[in-house]
Amino acid sequence: MYFIQEEKKWDAPLTISEVQEKYEGFKPLDYPRYNLIDINNYEKEELLKEDTAIAKAMLFEKIETKEEILKYKEILNKKGGINMTNFERLLIELIDEKAEKYRAEREAGQKIGQKNEIQKVINNMLKMNMNDKVIIEATQVNPKELQRIKKELKVC
Repeated sequence: MYFIQEEKKWDAPLTISEVQEKYEGFKPLDYPRYNLIDINNYEKEELLKEDTAIAKAMLFEKIETKEEILKYKEILNKKGGINMTNFERLLIELIDEKAEKYRAEREAGQKIGQKNEIQKVINNMLKMNMNDKVIIEATQVNPKELQRIKKELKVC
């Protein structure tokens, strides 16, 4: 894999020397230029074929779905054992954290969706003039929650 910087998309300094403080009487150190890599120039499949740390890190940044997380983790685990580098172990930990984040976000979304559905049902039951006892039995909400929902819906 070759990493080539494209025409001047980046306007930040490309060496430490460019941002280093200047002091009178001291010659600034001459640091080498560093190369920039735009991960948008690489497809996930291309990065999967590479067995370099930079390709793995770039691939990790491109992961967007739970399926991709599991696929990538499986690929890293196949190498496994003694042959696995510390960097690869770190990536597996980061992948696990990313998967946990996706799971937590999904669960939070499901809870919000369930809450919204219960509120719709309660709203319909209130429109049908059902009493609080029936609504509580049917929806399994506690009385305080029912009062909160009624207040939110401006039904008292």
